[in-house]
Amino acid sequence: MSQNPDDSDPTARPQSEASENTHPVPAVVNPNPLQITSRDEAMAQLSQLPGLLITGIITTAQANSLRSTLTAIIAGHDRAGQREPRGEVSPEQIAQLRRYPEMANQLAGFLPQAVIDRLMAGEEQ
Repeated sequence: MSQNPDDSDPTARPQSEASENTHPVPAVVNPNPLQITSRDEAMAQLSQLPGLLITGIITTAQANSLRSTLTAIIAGHDRAGQREPRGEVSPEQIAQLRRYPEMANQLAGFLPQAVIDRLMAGEEQ
């Protein structure tokens, strides 16, 4: 019996098995992985959990984990909304971020898009 070159891969699935999967994996699209999920996005994802659970796409344990995470994100946004608004980023702070680009990269997920645009454009104000 001759062996097909593809038969040597133990992780390869037969073509018929691959086509039997009727549950598509939900795609998570986040154009900026460092960006924190917005409150509205978290609420939308939270509202989709029952359907994902009932259809068997996710398990109860996965749903509980996602619910906890999404609830924490929503609570964080609610707490942030109760704080006094922070002022604009000063020109000194922009200059500091330019001097230390590694710090700017680490803070990118927390910076408003307007600040990132200012950093990229080279504006000081």
